[in-house]
Amino acid sequence: MNLKCRAPDKYAFFQKLFPDFRSALDDRHCPSIDQGFLDDVEFLDPLSHEVINIGPINYDTVEGFELLYATPGVQDASEVAGHILLRMRLRNNPLAREMGLENPHDIVVAFLADTSEEQKSLEETARMRLDPYRCETQVDGNEAPRQDFHPITAAVQALKGLAGGYLTVFDRTTLFATIRRYTLDEDRTLLRYRLKLTELQKRSLLDRLFLARKSYKQEYYFFDRNCASVLVQIIGEGIGDAEVASFSAGVMPPNALIAMLSRRNLIEEVHPGFYSYKLEAQAAQEAIKKLYQVALRRPDLVWPTEAELFDAAAAVRSRAYFHLALIAKHDPSLSAAIKQILLLAPKAELHHLDKKTACLNYTSLPTATARMALKSELLASAEASVASSIWRAGRSRSHLSSLEHPDPSVGSPSVRLASFYYGLGVSDSSHTRPLMTAGGSLYAQNMGSMSRYSMQRATAVRFLAGEVTIDPSRQDQIESWRLSGISLRKFKERLQGVPPFLSRDGSYGFGLAALEAQGDPTAIDSTIFGGELLFNLASSEYHDHFLLLSTGSGIGTVWEADSERTLMQSRGRGGLSFSSGLEGLWTFDRRRHWQLRGELAYKRTFRDQQAIDISTGRIEIVARLGQGNDHEWRARFIFDSRWRRSQKVNQRGSYLLALDINDW
Repeated sequence: MNLKCRAPDKYAFFQKLFPDFRSALDDRHCPSIDQGFLDDVEFLDPLSHEVINIGPINYDTVEGFELLYATPGVQDASEVAGHILLRMRLRNNPLAREMGLENPHDIVVAFLADTSEEQKSLEETARMRLDPYRCETQVDGNEAPRQDFHPITAAVQALKGLAGGYLTVFDRTTLFATIRRYTLDEDRTLLRYRLKLTELQKRSLLDRLFLARKSYKQEYYFFDRNCASVLVQIIGEGIGDAEVASFSAGVMPPNALIAMLSRRNLIEEVHPGFYSYKLEAQAAQEAIKKLYQVALRRPDLVWPTEAELFDAAAAVRSRAYFHLALIAKHDPSLSAAIKQILLLAPKAELHHLDKKTACLNYTSLPTATARMALKSELLASAEASVASSIWRAGRSRSHLSSLEHPDPSVGSPSVRLASFYYGLGVSDSSHTRPLMTAGGSLYAQNMGSMSRYSMQRATAVRFLAGEVTIDPSRQDQIESWRLSGISLRKFKERLQGVPPFLSRDGSYGFGLAALEAQGDPTAIDSTIFGGELLFNLASSEYHDHFLLLSTGSGIGTVWEADSERTLMQSRGRGGLSFSSGLEGLWTFDRRRHWQLRGELAYKRTFRDQQAIDISTGRIEIVARLGQGNDHEWRARFIFDSRWRRSQKVNQRGSYLLALDINDW
C-alpha cells in the first residue's frame, strides 16, 4: 500500500511542502473503509471451517463500541496485568439480535506484541489437521491448539517485551473467537464497558482505527507502551480527547486505564461480562442451588442431596441427575424445575474439567446422563428448546463476578497508580519525640482494595514502592524505612469471593517478592527473592473482609550494628529465611469508604548456625475523603511496630497520621 493510502496525513503534508510535485502513484485508488478494514484477513466458522461473511465495515454497520477487559491470567508473563480489547458492535447478524443473543460475528480489535515468529497464529492453528489418534478437542467440540506452557519461550518473550524487542501490530478477530480464547483456553473473564460516544465520535473513532489498520507499527514496551495503552491512545485520538490520548504514568496497567476512562465519564459497565469457564460453572451451580430449593418443597419425595449434585466423583453426580429424572417421571408438576436443573448441568460440569488431560473434550458421565434425560420422552418438550436462555437471564440478575458490583456507587474510581503520602506522628517509646513520614509507589493494590477497578479482588500488587520515617528532633535521623521492588500475592477467585481453605472448594494462593528491604538505624533486613503460600481462613463476598495465613521462605541478608552509629562497620549475615504471617481486612461500610487492615509477620534468617528473628506488626485505618483537582484524597492512621532478636533485643514503633494522594 502506497504512502497516499497508508498515511494520508503525511501525504497531505508533503503535498503542502511540494505542491508542484506529481507522482505516478497519485492516480491510484485507495480502498475505502468498506473494502480495506478486513481485506487482509478472513474468519473461519469453528464448526464448518467455512469463511464467515462479516459484511462491510462502515458508519452504517457499526452501531457502537465496547471495551473488553481480560482479567489477569497465569499462563505466561504477558497475562499478569490483564489486557484490553475493543469490540465493534455490528448490524450484520439479525438472527442473533432477534434471539436476544450476543452477536458472535462482531469484530474485536486489539493491539498485540508481534510474536508470530515464535508461535503459530490462531488462524494457522485453525487450519491444522490434528492427529486422529489424539483427542485434542475443546469442551465445545471444536478443534483447538494445546495450551502447552514453555517456560524458556515465556521468559524470552517477557525480556523482549521489557526491552522493546517486539512491534505492536493491529489485530482483528470475531467475538466468538475472542470469548473462546480468553474464557475457555486461558480461563480468564472478559469484563465489559460500553463507550459513551456521540455519533460524530463513533465515526471519527472508526476512521482512526482504519488508519491504524493501514499504518500502525510501533515498538512494544511492557510497562508504558503495552497493548492496552496503545489502544486507549488510539481511542483518545479517535474521539478527540487529548487527555486520554496523552495519558502516561510510567507504568500503564490496563485496569488503571479503565479507571481513567470511567473518571472521564466515557464508559459505563455492562453486566454480566463473559466469564471464564470456571466462573460460568460456578454461576450455573448457584442457579442450580436456587432451583433445587424450590423443588425440595415436596418433602414427601426422596431427593438426592445437594452435596451429591456437586460431588467430586462423576458417578455420584450422574446418579443424582438420574434420580431427579425419575422424580420428574413420578410427579410431572416438578418436571419444569428439574428440566432447568438438567439444562444447567453441562455448564456446572465445567467446574470438574481437567484441561491437563490428553483428551480435552469427552462427554462426562453426569453430562451424558442429564442430556439423555432431557431427550427422553418424559422431559422433551417445546420448552426444552428455549429453556437454555433461562440460565443466562437468571445469572444477569443475581450471579455477578466479584469485579461486577451492581451498585455503581460502590468503590473508588481511582487506582493507586503513582500515589504518594505525607504524615506526622510520634514514637511509641517516647510520645514526646515527633516523627515525619513520606512514601509512595508507582503502582500498589491491596487485597480487598477500595478501588472499583482493581485487577482482581483477591490480588495484591506492589511495584517500586518506598517509605521513610525520620526524627526531626535528632537532626532528621532516619527512624525506619522500607523499599519494595516488586511483589505479587494472589488467590484463585470463585464467582464472588475466595472460599476458605478448609471448605469443599478451598485452595491455596501464592505470593512472590523480589528486591525488598526494610531497616532502622541498627539493622537492615533484605530479601533478594522469596515465595509464599497463602491460606484463606475466612472471607466475605467481594473479599471486603478476610483473614489469611501465610508461610514461605526466601533468600536475603541481614545487617546488624552494635549501636545506631556503627551500622556501616557491621557485618552482614545472610542466607535462607522462613516466614509466617497473619493478615486481615475489615471494611466498615458498603461503599468501601472506611477500612481497617492488620498484619503480623514473623521471619527467621539462618546463617552460620546463627538465627536472627524479626517480628513486625502494622495496623492501618484508611478513610476515603473524596476527590478534587483530579486527585483522590485518603486519610491513614498507622501503628507500626518492629521487634528483632539475635544477640540482643531491639524494639521500635510509631504512631502516624498521613494524607494519601492518588493521581489516578
